[in-house]
Amino acid sequence: MEIDAGRKSVVNFVVLLVMLMAMIVGLGTLIYLTRDAITRTDDALMQDMLARLAWISLALMGVALILLLLAVMHFVRSRFPAGSARRPTPYVDAWALAGQRMQVGDDEDDGPPAGPGKDESGA
Repeated sequence: MEIDAGRKSVVNFVVLLVMLMAMIVGLGTLIYLTRDAITRTDDALMQDMLARLAWISLALMGVALILLLLAVMHFVRSRFPAGSARRPTPYVDAWALAGQRMQVGDDEDDGPPAGPGKDESGA
């Protein structure tokens, strides 16, 4: 079972979106937990290391947010390609065209059509 090209790009986008959102939520949780752990510990070295971890997590969350924004912009831009503004199709009266095609000309020879192996004279 193969996914067609149009749906494949949508599936890829949804997977990317879910993964980036999971990364953002995970990093946010890590920031919350490290900030909470900083207030609970008395060791200055541990507080410094936890603060660095929180800042690194915040920086990574910022990168993930930028990537998420760029992915959404790319998806929206690919849906509406440049120069896609179409001119309206001119109106065509199909019934009038069909009537013109059905006009029968005056044929001098209205005999039966030639069958297989026969020429136009019927012989």
